[in-house]
Amino acid sequence: MIEQYIDEKNYQAALELLTDSTDEMVRYLRLVCLFGLKEFEQAKYESKKAKVLATDTYYEVVSMQISILKELAYYDEAIDILVEELSMPYIPEPYGSLLNLAYDDILIEKQENKDLRYQTKTIYSDEEFHILLTKDTTQEVMVSVLEQLRNYNVRRLLPEIKDFLLNINRDSVLKSVLIEIMIEQEIDEEMEVYKQKEYIPFNPSNLPFVLESEVYQEASKLLIEVLENDNPSLLQLSIEFLEMFLYHHYPKELYDMEITLLSASVHYYIATMQGISIDVEELSYLYQCEKEAVISSVLAFEQLEC
Repeated sequence: MIEQYIDEKNYQAALELLTDSTDEMVRYLRLVCLFGLKEFEQAKYESKKAKVLATDTYYEVVSMQISILKELAYYDEAIDILVEELSMPYIPEPYGSLLNLAYDDILIEKQENKDLRYQTKTIYSDEEFHILLTKDTTQEVMVSVLEQLRNYNVRRLLPEIKDFLLNINRDSVLKSVLIEIMIEQEIDEEMEVYKQKEYIPFNPSNLPFVLESEVYQEASKLLIEVLENDNPSLLQLSIEFLEMFLYHHYPKELYDMEITLLSASVHYYIATMQGISIDVEELSYLYQCEKEAVISSVLAFEQLEC
């Protein structure tokens, strides 16, 4: 039935049936439907997790991700992904040829559109921002709202933003994106955000961006040291999952003594998802952490909704 809906271009009906986020084919088909519906920002958001967890559909997901970024005119991001993929020692056909063609195509389109940038057509008013931040809205809409808030004076919406951050039904990653927007605009005010069944106090002016945080820098450095020469493809997926994990928990602090455990757990989890056999004791030795702690952390990853 789902395939029939997609063949008929009835993407909304198909999307409503694609709810099992643990199934990699479902994750891929959701990208197809979101692309067909021109929900490119939401498709970009979902493509990151789909790529990290993909095995049999990996290159199909990568192809969709490139198409999505192209539609959004995020040329540099698409080029970075293509360069990483094309640097892999082996790419099965026809994907190698398709990725090379996509690379050439995007370079040409970037040159032709170098003075243009994708902009969301809908421009929200102050009243609409108020409603969208305080009432229940779809994730697709919220992605669009946050994109526009980057160019909006969010000081005018601090009460609504605080409500959003405390709303238990709001997505943790979107909350992190909103916090980073406040960092960009140098908001200096004490607040709280609700994540993982706890209230986390913070002040945007005292926070680093997620990817500039010490925990990200140190954890990614450890992953690079262990994986760069041995398995660059696994390294790439591990770094992407690390980013999602930190965005999910941000701004909760992860102390220095946990960084080795975090890196080891990400390594083990992504390797397992890719069907790669890993000796947990050897892994624990490489990262200098406890075997039991790695297994416990992996169980937490399996319950993570990114």
